[in-house]
Amino acid sequence: MSAIQTDSEQLRARVDALADKDAIRALLIRCFREFEAKRSDDEWLRSIFSEDVRVEFPAGTHEGLAGLGDLHRRIEALWDRTLHLLSDHAIELQRDRASVSAVLHATHVHHADSPGAHLHIGGHVDAEAVRSPDGWRLAQLAIRLVWTEGDPPARR
Repeated sequence: MSAIQTDSEQLRARVDALADKDAIRALLIRCFREFEAKRSDDEWLRSIFSEDVRVEFPAGTHEGLAGLGDLHRRIEALWDRTLHLLSDHAIELQRDRASVSAVLHATHVHHADSPGAHLHIGGHVDAEAVRSPDGWRLAQLAIRLVWTEGDPPARR
């Protein structure tokens, strides 16, 4: 194999890794943005999560794609609206799997009929992504709170 072929293959591998990391970062961001839009339909869930996904949110834990929409709707109903900011993404690729972490800061706005101080949270997002025939999907997603400030949601 020539030096040019070796350099070309190494460059291709680096480009592929960067493309995978970009796709995984976009997947995580889309997950939170569409959650803010109160998206919980099956089509959306399948575009984000693997069939055997495990999620750990401060408001509940769930395993498997079946029933995950119900958990999302219960969490969404707690708030009038939310805003999630993700930063400091770190993605470690291991072929068709990836470990993902990010820093999360989120604001939760109460419904008008149950006012309170916005609930702000800060924490870490830990996830595992897997490559599927349809692209990358989240197989695990956990929000690990570090701090909270404000009022919790009223029981609805």
